[in-house]
Amino acid sequence: MGQKSSIPSRTPPPTSSNTSSSILEGQLSRREWGDARVYLKSLAGCNEVQSVDGLIMYQGRTRIVTPPLWTAIFHRAPIDIVQTIYNIRNKQNNNGNFEDKVAEIGSDLLAVALESSGGPNDQRRQYDDPIEYFDLIKFLIERSPSSSLVDPACTFKEAKIQKRYTPLGHAISNRKVSKEIVQYLCFICPQAIDIDCILVDDGNEYDISILALSIGQNEKRDLILRGSNFYKEIINTTKVNKDDDSLVIRLPPPDNLAVEKALRTAANHEEWQVVKDILPLLTPYNDDDNGEKESPWVIDIRNEMDRYFSKKKKSAGRDEKLRKYFGVLMYDVDIVVDLVSTVMPKRGRKRNDNEKKKGNFPVA
Repeated sequence: MGQKSSIPSRTPPPTSSNTSSSILEGQLSRREWGDARVYLKSLAGCNEVQSVDGLIMYQGRTRIVTPPLWTAIFHRAPIDIVQTIYNIRNKQNNNGNFEDKVAEIGSDLLAVALESSGGPNDQRRQYDDPIEYFDLIKFLIERSPSSSLVDPACTFKEAKIQKRYTPLGHAISNRKVSKEIVQYLCFICPQAIDIDCILVDDGNEYDISILALSIGQNEKRDLILRGSNFYKEIINTTKVNKDDDSLVIRLPPPDNLAVEKALRTAANHEEWQVVKDILPLLTPYNDDDNGEKESPWVIDIRNEMDRYFSKKKKSAGRDEKLRKYFGVLMYDVDIVVDLVSTVMPKRGRKRNDNEKKKGNFPVA
């Protein structure tokens, strides 16, 4: 959201004094997939991929160096090209036999594959075929250490707004990522559902729950609503195999217990937009005397939510009236407000602060 450029902000590793751009990098960035496939079969192409220098390009006078696999994934190369680069990079000829070298795909590559585009200037290809995209993510995950699925990572490391999300967080945030990929990630690493993501805005860090990232995407939201224990229990009881299609089975809708737990958690973390989104999913219990009725704790949450949105609406209305009646004079007020906000402490990692004051709506 709001990244400045389609070129990754990345600190180049130490390199040789080579001043020419990489042939492979040019082919990947220009989407010349056929030429790239031919080039990777040549000795020169293999040497580029295996070079310790990485792939070189120039943006103006700036020399940018990125690893071959990172570059291919960043430019959304077809999966067969990604696989070819991986095989060249991670295998070497030893007396006629190919042996796998110890090399793993980290969370930064998963972030590159799953993170949403870098804004309107980002003209990279998108994976329009959901099967190709799913196969790519599966290929990367199967070659990744388990830690890469819980570590937050970001592609645009020097942008003003950064998404330091887990792979699951990126998958939910990016609307181009299918619900099948999200479900696959939930099964592969259920604990990621309980890990907050970090949004960095102008140097200030804010924690965001996985559930909050799913707002507006109901199918993804319902996958997260079930909670990590749901997926852990299925894995333990049915012994699903990550190498087959059992991880994209049709799942029942989230039950009331799952919705209640998510509702309490969101309220404790003061994520009122999440509360507003999932409250309609909660089925009221039946009271013999009064028919359907909400639990007292649900009424308390609803009241807190209404107070929040009422206060927000009044604040927005007040600002609108001031601008309407005072016009240009309000620019001076805005300057003062901005000045005050720069010297006042920012809301840093608010959800961590909330951990200390939990208890209003205990989670079972």
